[in-house]
Amino acid sequence: MVLAQKMRVPAGAPVPFWLAVKNKFPVFQRFSRPSLGTVAVVVTLIITGAAVSAVTVYPKVNHDYYKQAQKEERALLRATKEELAHGQNVWKDPFVAIFLVLEELCMRTNLMTSINENLLCLKNLVELNFYENQITEIANLEPLVSLKRLDLSFNRIREIKGLSTLKNLTHLYLVHNKIPVIENLDSLTALELLELGDNRIKKIENLSNLKNLRELYLGKNKIREIEGLSDLVNLRVFSLPGNRIVKIENIDNLTELEELYISEQGLTNLAGLSNSKKLKILDVAKNEITTTEGIENLTALEDFWANDNRIESWTEVDRLRALPVLDTVYLEQNPIYTADRTGYRRKVMLALPQVNQIDATMCK
Repeated sequence: MVLAQKMRVPAGAPVPFWLAVKNKFPVFQRFSRPSLGTVAVVVTLIITGAAVSAVTVYPKVNHDYYKQAQKEERALLRATKEELAHGQNVWKDPFVAIFLVLEELCMRTNLMTSINENLLCLKNLVELNFYENQITEIANLEPLVSLKRLDLSFNRIREIKGLSTLKNLTHLYLVHNKIPVIENLDSLTALELLELGDNRIKKIENLSNLKNLRELYLGKNKIREIEGLSDLVNLRVFSLPGNRIVKIENIDNLTELEELYISEQGLTNLAGLSNSKKLKILDVAKNEITTTEGIENLTALEDFWANDNRIESWTEVDRLRALPVLDTVYLEQNPIYTADRTGYRRKVMLALPQVNQIDATMCK
């Protein structure tokens, strides 16, 4: 029988690890070198056992220590800067103090898709401008109770909401959004100006509580009828060009009205203005008007814009002579203009000697 003998290696020669182990510990002489797979399995078992022990056994052995550590960590998370400073002076960012007293904030023409809740601390804000962004919802404005002017024009808003706490709001701009209904404005009793032009509104409604409203803009919508305005007794400016109105109606209660813009509609006459004694500007351009009957009662009228209509007779122009403070008239692109382009201005000047401007040109 041949006995395993210790392998002799020349002094200074490199020795493989497993051979060195066998030479140092003769008991390993009977074992061959383990494969890499075996080594990997053994190492994996050792690491797994250590991990399981660290997660299960060790915390139970040191339960009190871990419980105390968790308690201290929660306390740190809840503590204020002053408490963590332990009586020492705490550095405060001066810009934070400036923002807290900020009164005007303009975020115009950005790519914002929402109103961030970081604004909630700006309770002294008076004016907020988000014009031309990509905001889809009115949100996170409830704490801004000092707000007076809010501009959310040129966004992607589909619903008026989230404004009920803004009772000091006087100016609200929501131009060029995707709003189909006028709603949720009842609590804004201080509102003086409301701009809802270029939306998808089909009906004038839910405005009865806005008794302090002085200016209302509803141009470029889908409105077919003038209605829902009887309670707006302080209204001074009413603008709704580019809608689908076929007659002037339901404005008898608007006795303080000074400016009425109702161009680009389907009007054929000026009936319905008998109570508008304080009217100064009347814009009925680009309609189907054939007569000016009834306008002679508007003795405060200063500007009459009636270009691009169907006025054929100079008798209709003569009615304007009864308006003592009339200063500007627009009558071009009517049949009276196209029939005699060269003599048109001279005839207007003779018919209306009080006028200082005819169309876009001064006449005196």
